[in-house]
Amino acid sequence: FLVFSSICSVVSIFFHKFFKKGLSRVSSASRRGFTALEMLVVIGIFTLVTGVVMASLPQFREKTLLDLTAQQMATIIRQAQVYGLGTRSAGTGQYPSHGINFDAGNDNKAMILFADANGDGKLTGNCSSGSECVERYVLQGSVQIASVKTCAGGVCTTRNPLHIIFKRPNPEAIFYESVIPPITADYAKICIQSTRDPSSYREIRVSNTGQIYARNNNVICP
Repeated sequence: FLVFSSICSVVSIFFHKFFKKGLSRVSSASRRGFTALEMLVVIGIFTLVTGVVMASLPQFREKTLLDLTAQQMATIIRQAQVYGLGTRSAGTGQYPSHGINFDAGNDNKAMILFADANGDGKLTGNCSSGSECVERYVLQGSVQIASVKTCAGGVCTTRNPLHIIFKRPNPEAIFYESVIPPITADYAKICIQSTRDPSSYREIRVSNTGQIYARNNNVICP
Protein backbone atom coordinates (compact mmCIF):
# COMPACT_ATOMS: atom_id res chain seq x y z
CA PHE A 1 0.00 0.00 0.00
CA LEU A 2 2.90 2.36 0.67
CA VAL A 3 4.25 1.66 -2.82
CA PHE A 4 0.80 2.20 -4.29
CA SER A 5 0.40 5.53 -2.44
CA SER A 6 3.82 6.70 -3.58
CA ILE A 7 3.08 5.88 -7.20
CA CYS A 8 -0.28 7.63 -6.99
CA SER A 9 1.48 10.71 -5.60
CA VAL A 10 3.87 10.71 -8.56
CA VAL A 11 0.95 10.40 -10.97
CA SER A 12 -0.79 13.29 -9.23
CA ILE A 13 2.31 15.48 -9.51
CA PHE A 14 2.65 14.66 -13.22
CA PHE A 15 -0.97 15.50 -13.91
CA HIS A 16 -0.79 18.70 -11.89
CA LYS A 17 2.33 19.79 -13.71
CA PHE A 18 1.00 18.90 -17.15
CA PHE A 19 -2.41 20.37 -16.45
CA LYS A 20 -0.91 23.72 -15.48
CA LYS A 21 1.33 23.56 -18.52
CA GLY A 22 -1.68 22.76 -20.67
CA LEU A 23 -3.57 25.78 -19.34
CA SER A 24 -0.69 28.06 -20.14
CA ARG A 25 -0.47 26.58 -23.62
CA VAL A 26 -4.18 27.11 -24.22
CA SER A 27 -3.67 30.78 -23.60
CA SER A 28 -0.65 30.84 -25.86
CA ALA A 29 -0.63 30.99 -29.60
CA SER A 30 0.74 27.49 -30.06
CA ARG A 31 -2.17 25.77 -28.24
CA ARG A 32 -0.29 22.45 -28.12
CA GLY A 33 -1.42 19.45 -26.00
CA PHE A 34 0.74 16.86 -24.25
CA THR A 35 3.85 15.69 -26.02
CA ALA A 36 4.23 12.03 -26.96
CA LEU A 37 6.97 11.64 -24.34
CA GLU A 38 4.74 12.99 -21.59
CA MET A 39 1.93 10.63 -22.55
CA LEU A 40 4.31 7.66 -22.60
CA VAL A 41 5.54 8.54 -19.09
CA VAL A 42 1.98 8.69 -17.73
CA ILE A 43 1.01 5.42 -19.46
CA GLY A 44 4.13 3.78 -18.04
CA ILE A 45 3.25 4.89 -14.52
CA PHE A 46 -0.30 3.55 -14.88
CA THR A 47 1.10 0.24 -16.13
CA LEU A 48 3.41 0.05 -13.12
CA VAL A 49 0.54 0.75 -10.71
CA THR A 50 -1.57 -1.96 -12.35
CA GLY A 51 1.30 -4.45 -12.14
CA VAL A 52 1.85 -3.78 -8.43
CA VAL A 53 -1.87 -4.18 -7.66
CA MET A 54 -2.23 -7.37 -9.70
CA ALA A 55 0.89 -8.90 -8.14
CA SER A 56 -0.44 -8.24 -4.62
CA LEU A 57 -3.96 -9.49 -5.31
CA PRO A 58 -3.38 -13.28 -4.95
CA GLN A 59 -1.55 -12.87 -1.63
CA PHE A 60 -4.29 -10.57 -0.33
CA ARG A 61 -6.95 -13.07 -1.43
CA GLU A 62 -5.21 -15.95 0.36
CA LYS A 63 -4.86 -13.98 3.60
CA THR A 64 -8.52 -12.99 3.44
CA LEU A 65 -9.54 -16.63 2.89
CA LEU A 66 -7.44 -17.69 5.90
CA ASP A 67 -9.04 -15.04 8.11
CA LEU A 68 -12.54 -16.01 7.01
CA THR A 69 -11.91 -19.75 7.48
CA ALA A 70 -10.46 -19.23 10.97
CA GLN A 71 -13.53 -17.24 12.02
CA GLN A 72 -15.87 -19.86 10.57
CA MET A 73 -14.06 -22.68 12.39
CA ALA A 74 -14.27 -20.78 15.69
CA THR A 75 -18.01 -20.30 15.09
CA ILE A 76 -18.53 -24.04 14.46
CA ILE A 77 -16.73 -24.90 17.71
CA ARG A 78 -18.94 -22.39 19.54
CA GLN A 79 -21.92 -24.10 17.95
CA ALA A 80 -20.82 -27.41 19.49
CA GLN A 81 -20.50 -25.61 22.82
CA VAL A 82 -24.04 -24.26 22.54
CA TYR A 83 -25.39 -27.71 21.62
CA GLY A 84 -23.55 -29.28 24.55
CA LEU A 85 -24.98 -26.77 27.01
CA GLY A 86 -28.46 -26.83 25.51
CA THR A 87 -31.07 -29.49 24.90
CA ARG A 88 -30.30 -30.59 21.37
CA SER A 89 -31.46 -34.16 20.86
CA ALA A 90 -29.32 -36.72 19.08
CA GLY A 91 -32.42 -38.37 17.63
CA THR A 92 -32.64 -41.03 20.33
CA GLY A 93 -34.54 -39.05 22.93
CA GLN A 94 -31.26 -38.30 24.70
CA TYR A 95 -29.51 -34.96 25.10
CA PRO A 96 -25.82 -35.83 24.95
CA SER A 97 -22.70 -33.75 25.09
CA HIS A 98 -21.50 -32.38 21.79
CA GLY A 99 -18.02 -31.88 20.46
CA ILE A 100 -15.68 -31.30 17.55
CA ASN A 101 -13.37 -33.90 16.07
CA PHE A 102 -10.08 -33.09 14.33
CA ASP A 103 -7.97 -35.79 12.72
CA ALA A 104 -5.41 -33.84 10.70
CA GLY A 105 -3.21 -36.90 10.29
CA ASN A 106 -5.86 -38.60 8.15
CA ASP A 107 -7.93 -35.68 6.89
CA ASN A 108 -6.46 -32.18 6.99
CA LYS A 109 -9.40 -30.61 5.15
CA ALA A 110 -12.27 -31.38 7.54
CA MET A 111 -13.70 -31.07 11.04
CA ILE A 112 -16.68 -32.99 12.39
CA LEU A 113 -19.40 -31.79 14.74
CA PHE A 114 -20.70 -34.81 16.66
CA ALA A 115 -23.04 -35.84 19.47
CA ASP A 116 -21.30 -37.95 22.12
CA ALA A 117 -24.21 -40.35 22.46
CA ASN A 118 -22.28 -43.10 24.28
CA GLY A 119 -20.45 -40.67 26.57
CA ASP A 120 -16.94 -41.89 25.80
CA GLY A 121 -15.64 -38.41 24.97
CA LYS A 122 -14.86 -39.08 21.32
CA LEU A 123 -16.42 -39.49 17.90
CA THR A 124 -17.57 -43.05 17.28
CA GLY A 125 -17.89 -44.03 13.64
CA ASN A 126 -17.75 -41.53 10.81
CA CYS A 127 -20.14 -39.45 8.78
CA SER A 128 -20.35 -41.93 5.92
CA SER A 129 -21.77 -44.56 8.26
CA GLY A 130 -23.93 -42.24 10.32
CA SER A 131 -23.25 -42.94 14.01
CA GLU A 132 -22.51 -39.91 16.20
CA CYS A 133 -21.70 -37.54 13.33
CA VAL A 134 -23.93 -34.47 13.16
CA GLU A 135 -22.17 -32.64 10.33
CA ARG A 136 -18.84 -32.73 8.53
CA TYR A 137 -17.37 -29.37 7.54
CA VAL A 138 -14.85 -29.19 4.71
CA LEU A 139 -12.31 -26.38 4.46
CA GLN A 140 -12.63 -24.57 1.15
CA GLY A 141 -10.04 -23.59 -1.42
CA SER A 142 -6.35 -23.89 -0.63
CA VAL A 143 -6.80 -23.82 3.17
CA GLN A 144 -5.83 -26.92 5.15
CA ILE A 145 -5.24 -27.87 8.78
CA ALA A 146 -1.51 -27.69 9.48
CA SER A 147 -1.50 -29.00 13.05
CA VAL A 148 -3.72 -29.76 16.04
CA LYS A 149 -2.15 -29.51 19.49
CA THR A 150 -2.95 -29.24 23.17
CA CYS A 151 -0.75 -27.06 25.37
CA ALA A 152 -0.03 -27.18 29.10
CA GLY A 153 2.52 -25.04 30.91
CA GLY A 154 3.86 -23.69 27.63
CA VAL A 155 4.54 -27.16 26.20
CA CYS A 156 2.44 -28.20 23.21
CA THR A 157 1.81 -31.76 22.01
CA THR A 158 0.43 -32.84 18.65
CA ARG A 159 -2.87 -34.70 18.88
CA ASN A 160 -4.21 -36.94 16.12
CA PRO A 161 -7.07 -37.20 16.63
CA LEU A 162 -8.35 -34.55 19.04
CA HIS A 163 -11.90 -34.49 20.38
CA ILE A 164 -13.11 -31.29 22.07
CA ILE A 165 -16.17 -32.00 24.23
CA PHE A 166 -18.67 -29.69 25.94
CA LYS A 167 -20.78 -31.24 28.71
CA ARG A 168 -23.85 -29.68 30.26
CA PRO A 169 -24.08 -27.63 32.46
CA ASN A 170 -20.49 -26.34 32.26
CA PRO A 171 -19.13 -24.33 29.31
CA GLU A 172 -15.58 -25.61 29.86
CA ALA A 173 -13.88 -27.57 27.08
CA ILE A 174 -12.69 -31.12 27.77
CA PHE A 175 -9.97 -32.59 25.54
CA TYR A 176 -9.71 -36.24 24.56
CA GLU A 177 -7.35 -38.00 22.20
CA SER A 178 -8.25 -41.64 21.71
CA VAL A 179 -8.74 -42.98 25.22
CA ILE A 180 -10.17 -41.95 28.57
CA PRO A 181 -9.16 -40.12 30.83
CA PRO A 182 -9.21 -36.65 29.28
CA ILE A 183 -6.05 -34.72 28.43
CA THR A 184 -4.84 -32.20 31.00
CA ALA A 185 -4.26 -29.01 29.01
CA ASP A 186 -4.63 -25.26 29.29
CA TYR A 187 -5.89 -24.96 25.73
CA ALA A 188 -6.03 -26.56 22.32
CA LYS A 189 -4.82 -24.80 19.22
CA ILE A 190 -5.71 -25.63 15.64
CA CYS A 191 -3.42 -24.09 13.03
CA ILE A 192 -4.50 -23.62 9.44
CA GLN A 193 -2.43 -22.54 6.45
CA SER A 194 -2.75 -21.92 2.73
CA THR A 195 -1.02 -24.35 0.39
CA ARG A 196 -0.34 -21.39 -1.90
CA ASP A 197 1.33 -19.38 0.85
CA PRO A 198 2.66 -21.90 3.41
CA SER A 199 4.31 -19.17 5.47
CA SER A 200 0.93 -17.67 6.48
CA TYR A 201 -0.91 -19.26 9.40
CA ARG A 202 -4.02 -18.64 11.45
CA GLU A 203 -4.79 -20.19 14.82
CA ILE A 204 -8.08 -21.19 16.40
CA ARG A 205 -7.64 -21.45 20.16
CA VAL A 206 -9.97 -23.26 22.55
CA SER A 207 -9.28 -22.62 26.22
CA ASN A 208 -10.16 -25.18 28.88
CA THR A 209 -12.32 -22.45 30.41
CA GLY A 210 -14.50 -22.45 27.30
CA GLN A 211 -13.16 -19.37 25.55
CA ILE A 212 -12.97 -19.81 21.77
CA TYR A 213 -11.36 -17.36 19.37
CA ALA A 214 -9.33 -17.00 16.19
CA ARG A 215 -5.86 -15.43 16.16
CA ASN A 216 -4.05 -13.90 13.19
CA ASN A 217 -1.27 -11.95 14.89
CA ASN A 218 2.00 -13.39 16.23
CA VAL A 219 0.87 -16.90 15.35
CA ILE A 220 3.58 -19.56 15.66
CA CYS A 221 2.68 -22.75 13.79
CA PRO A 222 2.65 -25.61 13.16
